[in-house]
Amino acid sequence: MYRIFEIDRHVPVTLETIGTRVHPEDLSAYTEELERSRRDGGDVHIEMRLQMPDLRVKYVQAVAHCRQGSGQLEYIGAVQDVTQRRLSEETLAEVRSELASVARVTSLGVLTASIAHEVNQPLAGIITNARSLDPKKYDCLSQVFQAASLTSSRKLASAASKRSKARWAAAEPCGFSEQAGRRARV
Repeated sequence: MYRIFEIDRHVPVTLETIGTRVHPEDLSAYTEELERSRRDGGDVHIEMRLQMPDLRVKYVQAVAHCRQGSGQLEYIGAVQDVTQRRLSEETLAEVRSELASVARVTSLGVLTASIAHEVNQPLAGIITNARSLDPKKYDCLSQVFQAASLTSSRKLASAASKRSKARWAAAEPCGFSEQAGRRARV
């Protein structure tokens, strides 16, 4: 007790002495648990923070059995310093959060690559089939495909945007009908 609470060995350990080390935010829970135990005569089980004189914080778990002795209540129990465990749990929670964030970003990257593939695949088919056309129409299709390929993945993900429509509209003067443009957009 003296080591955990950092109390001088000449000072008697009482509930009030322990209360001086309880973190201010946990003091009400500590007091309520003691009052409940005094009323009911039940055992005490509490996890709380201690604030040391140098403002360090320790996490402790206290378990005590309450018994009547010499006309007053006596508590026989144990206090365990669980600071390392709590700090490890907090670190683990932070790492899990970062891992979840990385997983989301990775999923987004896979989705973006998939969308880019889905957009580029029909365009590549159009270019392949256009090789049988005359060179003038093939050159126009090549320009449209290059413009679409140079577009970033974010822009490819929104294939129905105004820019996509403008590119297909620009292809019509090269001899494509509106119907061929609609088929190519799908």
